[in-house]
Amino acid sequence: MALVIGEVKPGFATGPNGAPNPALTGNATLLVLPPVWDSSPEIGWGRVFYGFGSDFGNAKLRVAIHNSNAKGGWRINIIDVPSDGAVTRIDAWAGDDKISICRVPRTADDKADSIPVGYRIEAVLKP
Repeated sequence: MALVIGEVKPGFATGPNGAPNPALTGNATLLVLPPVWDSSPEIGWGRVFYGFGSDFGNAKLRVAIHNSNAKGGWRINIIDVPSDGAVTRIDAWAGDDKISICRVPRTADDKADSIPVGYRIEAVLKP
């Protein structure tokens, strides 16, 4: 198993609708992903999972996942990460190669742009 664990940068990078604000894109966290196993024998990973958790308040994230196999490349997920709930997960797809994570204001007047939010990318070895 391999784990990548870290914290999402503080600061919003979008408006409440999730559209990126070009002046704030430096607040995004960008990660290069391990390849998801798609029956290719040279890749040593099996399933890959993306998880997000928060504390001291609820958070909203824009999670953009680039997939080299998909037309258009990016799939955008706007997710809620509750502090009193379980880890919020997104399924990985074969071809995912990078992920961009940023904070989204929950409302137009949201100022809580530094609630602790962590990410975990977990890759399990192929059986």
